[in-house]
Amino acid sequence: MKNAAKFFVVLLLVVCLNNVSKSQDGLNEYLSSHQYPFSLQAGFDARTTAMLEEKLGNYKLVLQAQGGSHYLHMYTYLAPLWLSVLNEHFGATVFFNEAGHSASIVYNRFLQTGDTSLLIFRSKELIKKLYQMNLSLPESRRLKFHGIDFESPRSYVLALQLITPAAQPPVEIASSIALIKNANPGLTQCDYITDINKTLKKELGRNTKSFMFFFGENFRDFERIVTNGATCNDTRKNRNPNLAANFLSFDKEFQHRMYYAELGGAHTMLSQQATAASIINESDQFKNKVCVVNLYCANCTTAEEGPSSNWSFGNIEKDIAKYFLPLCTSNFTLFDLTGDNPLIKKFQAYGQFLIIARNQN
Repeated sequence: MKNAAKFFVVLLLVVCLNNVSKSQDGLNEYLSSHQYPFSLQAGFDARTTAMLEEKLGNYKLVLQAQGGSHYLHMYTYLAPLWLSVLNEHFGATVFFNEAGHSASIVYNRFLQTGDTSLLIFRSKELIKKLYQMNLSLPESRRLKFHGIDFESPRSYVLALQLITPAAQPPVEIASSIALIKNANPGLTQCDYITDINKTLKKELGRNTKSFMFFFGENFRDFERIVTNGATCNDTRKNRNPNLAANFLSFDKEFQHRMYYAELGGAHTMLSQQATAASIINESDQFKNKVCVVNLYCANCTTAEEGPSSNWSFGNIEKDIAKYFLPLCTSNFTLFDLTGDNPLIKKFQAYGQFLIIARNQN
């Protein structure tokens, strides 16, 4: 009986190992036929573009994760790459990221005028690329930038001054308009702008109609800046609900066919219920219409932060190293995880696509 029991255990172990081997072979086979190498310079090739045109048609938002670090230079090139494809094939003209609405005012003014004095953030090279793209596009397809995060001290005062009319304001809001006009855009301390905003928000509540009359077509921009649900004091707080709420608010006004957004990896994981991606994906407007492209950065480092962290992939990082990385023949590889194969379900829970980026800084 003991020998029979030992034989059964050995047989069971052999069967299990054989099944594991078959699963691994099946996963490798799937990933091998669903991987798309690309470069930031050459962009997506015809095969990749055809696949994206087929797979993205049912989505309203393509959400690219900034994995590893916000400071990696590749993000200057990755967004224009996506926008060129989405603009051409789906008519996408709006680009969202982690900036406030005041940054939108400043950068969209640059996109209209080319005035380089308005390039005030580290992402200025990205905005310059969007400007160059717009020069080659018809007006109806030109790109616009929109921030859905807290207001930055770098853009808050400047944006308000750009949209404030030169006309004489109604007497009941004269002190508020003087506060804006006399503010110093060169002072970029968080407390400085939050004190101004506290006053403006209070006065907006008291004299809404007067502000509406004075600002005219710019009133909605003024209101968005002043009533933003997050502040520059919230950088380490959970901003996911505010990011999602701001995005959904914009969509109610724009109602575009498709959008492109780029947010940090902490905001893009579909498998977590409280991320901006999952909140938007569960909304009535975007129910199952959010396509997430997550990004894993291997051997990446920045001068500002040192080695990049892929902490949001903790549960599958070993699998990425074992199954995905060996298939990466270039520094950038896009994996399509949209199939019904059960072997990819645990990866698919993070997002429908995964980019492996290597050796970036």
